Parts: sequence; structure tokens; C-alpha cells
Amino acid sequence: MAVSNLQESLDNLEQLIETQTAAWLSAGCPPTFSIDGESYDWNNWLDGKMAAIEKLTDLIQKRGGPYIVRSRTRA
Repeated sequence: MAVSNLQESLDNLEQLIETQTAAWLSAGCPPTFSIDGESYDWNNWLDGKMAAIEKLTDLIQKRGGPYIVRSRTRA
């Protein structure tokens, strides 16, 4: 998978989190609730999305190629 595709996936995931957060806040839904026997847990959903963001960011960094860190110290 190319870095540009990974970056697009990352952007889409971040947009999904923003959109869903705004929708839930405007609807006044609590983070964890149950409707008609179905449970919705905002924290678990968000944890899963954040884990996916971390994995995508890691892949983007690895596929982006090597980088050099230069530091200077005083003698």
C-alpha cells in the first residue's frame, strides 16, 4: 500500500471521528447508553479508532523511508 493511500485512510478515519463526535454531541447522547436492548459504548468505539490511527501513523512513518536525527552536544 502506498504512503498516499495510507495518508488518505488516516485522513478519512480522523474525519469519521470528528463527524461522529459532532453528531453525538449535538444529539445529546451520553458516552455509553442502551436503546432497545442494544448497547453503545463511545469509549470502546473511540479506543478502537485511536488504535487504528496509531497503526496507520506507524505504517506511514515506516513506509516514508529512513530519516536522520542529528544532535549536537557541547564538549
